[in-house]
Amino acid sequence: MDNRLFVSCGHTNNVISFDLKTGQRLEVINTALGPKAPAGSTPNSLALAPNEKVLYVANADNNSVAVIDIEERGKSRPLGFLPTGWYPTFVTTSADGKRIIVASGKGNGTGANRVKRPIDPIAPAVSFQHHGNQLNGLVSFIDTPDAKKLAALTKQVYDNALYRDTLLENSGAGGESVIPTRVGESSPVNHVLFIMKENRTYDQVFGDVKQGNGDPSLTLFGRDVTPNQHALAEQFVLLDNLYCSGEVSQDGQPWTTSAYANEFTQRAWTLSYSKHGSVDTSEGIAEQSTPFIWELARQHGLTVKTFGMGNRRGVAEVRSTRFERRPSDPQVEQRPANTQALRARDYERADRFVEEFQEMDRDGTVPNFMFMSLGENHTSGTTPGAYTPKAQVASNDVAVGKIVEAISKSKVWSTFAIFIIEDDAQNGPDHVDSHRTAGLVISPYVKRKVVDSTMYSTVSMLRTVELLLGLPPMTQHDAAAPPMVNSFMAKPDLSGFTALPARIDLMTRNPVQGYGATASARMDFSDYDRIDEDALNRVLWHSIKGVDVPYPAPMRRALPTPFGLFRFPKKGE
Repeated sequence: MDNRLFVSCGHTNNVISFDLKTGQRLEVINTALGPKAPAGSTPNSLALAPNEKVLYVANADNNSVAVIDIEERGKSRPLGFLPTGWYPTFVTTSADGKRIIVASGKGNGTGANRVKRPIDPIAPAVSFQHHGNQLNGLVSFIDTPDAKKLAALTKQVYDNALYRDTLLENSGAGGESVIPTRVGESSPVNHVLFIMKENRTYDQVFGDVKQGNGDPSLTLFGRDVTPNQHALAEQFVLLDNLYCSGEVSQDGQPWTTSAYANEFTQRAWTLSYSKHGSVDTSEGIAEQSTPFIWELARQHGLTVKTFGMGNRRGVAEVRSTRFERRPSDPQVEQRPANTQALRARDYERADRFVEEFQEMDRDGTVPNFMFMSLGENHTSGTTPGAYTPKAQVASNDVAVGKIVEAISKSKVWSTFAIFIIEDDAQNGPDHVDSHRTAGLVISPYVKRKVVDSTMYSTVSMLRTVELLLGLPPMTQHDAAAPPMVNSFMAKPDLSGFTALPARIDLMTRNPVQGYGATASARMDFSDYDRIDEDALNRVLWHSIKGVDVPYPAPMRRALPTPFGLFRFPKKGE
C-alpha cells in the first residue's frame, strides 16, 4: 500500500510506520488504552482492511483490537477498540471486509484443575490439567462495526480493562491501611524483602487450613511439612484468593520480577512446555524492555540487594555472593539430576541470609529492598538418592521460618514488610483455579489472625511493594492491580515470630525403587522447570497420596473480583 510498512513493536505500546522507498520513519502510533500508559499493551499482530484505509492491531495484553484510520499518510488516528478473548495473537479480515477475525491464544482462561483419576504407572495418563492444557484458545468472528457500534464496543473494552491513567498517580488504596493513597508518598515501611518460591498451588499447601477456602484432599505439603508457613498464615493473614500472574516459570518469573511477560516469552513458553523444543534466547531476544523491580528501586535512589537471582540484568552490582556459596557439608549437598552442579539447600541458604542480615542490621546498612529466590520446594521428584519431595519442601519451610524470625527480632522490624509468593502454580491441582497459589505477607502493619479473601495476584504484591516504598508502577499490569489494602492496617503490632522446627527428617532421601524413580531419574533438574511438569506432578501426587487414590473430576467456576464476578464465556459468546 502506497509504499508504507507497518511494524508492531510487541515490547512497547506502539506500531511504527515506515516509508519503504526511503526507510524513513513516518510516525509512531500508540495503541494503548491511555496516552500515559506504560508498557503492557503488547501489539503483536496487524491486518489491513481490504480498502487499505483501516489498520487492525491486536493488543494482546489489553484483550482488544485497536482500530486505526490510516487513510492519510503520516496522520493516522485511532478510531476505537474491539473486545476479544484472552491474549489475542492474530488478527485478519474476511476478503470482503465485512468481518474481522481474531485468534486469542489463551481463549476462555483456566479453571479448577482437580485430579481426575488414578495413574497407571506403566502407561500414565494426564492426572490433572496443566495450565497449558486448559488454555485452548479461540477464534472470534466480529462483524465490522459502523461508527455507532464501534463506539459501543470501545466502551466495552474500557469497561473490561482495569488500567486507567489515573492509577499512575492514585493508588486505589483506601480505608485504614498503611498503604499510601497516592503514588510516591512515603509510608512507615521502608524495608521490604520479596521472596519468590516455586510452583505450588494453594490447596497443595494450605488446603488443610480450616479457616480458608481449601480442599484438604488435594493437600500434599500440609502442616506436617510446612509448619512455619501454616503458623505465619494463621498469625498474620491467610490469603485464600491469591493467584499467580504467570502460567509457568518461563513467564512466571518475569511476571514476578517485572510485572510483565513480553510477547516473545508468552509465545515461547507454549513451545517449551508442549515438547516442541525450546527457543534460543542467547541473543537476548527474551530480555524485558521494562525494568526489573530491583532496577526500579535503584533508579529511585533506594538501596538494593538480591539473593539467588542468577545472572539477570542489574543483579551483578547488588548480588549477595555469600548466599550462593557451595554447600559447606557434602552430606547435605544437592546435585540435581543430569547435572554436575551443586545447589545449596534452602535451610542452609537461610542460615547464610540470616548471618548477612544480622551483620547489616548491626551496621545500620539493611537495604530498602531485597529480592530472594528460594526454590527448593520445586523438588526433584522421586529421583533415586535425591531428597524426598517432603524433605525438600520442609527445607524450604524451615528457611522461611528462620528468615522471618531473624527479621522480626531485628532493629528494623518496625519498618519492615515481607512478601512471599510462588512464581507460578503449575505443579499441582487446586479446586478453585490452577493459578491459585500459596503466598504470605508479614509485617508489623499486617493484620493478625485474619482471612483475606480479596482477589489478589502476583502484580498486586508488586503494586503493594511499590506503594510502600514510594515507587511508580513498572507496567500497566502492576498499575492496574489492586493493592493489598485489606491485609494491612494503619497501626503496627510489633510482636514477632518464632520459627518452628521441622516435623519431618530433612535428610530423608528417595529409595532406588520408589514410585516414579525411573521417570524422575530421566528428568532434567539442572534448572527449574526444564522437566515435563505433567510427569513430575503425577510422580509427586502418587508418591505421597498413593497410586490408587481416586481423583475428583475437574471443575469450572466463576471467580470473584473487585469489579464483580469474572465469568468465562460459553462457546459461541
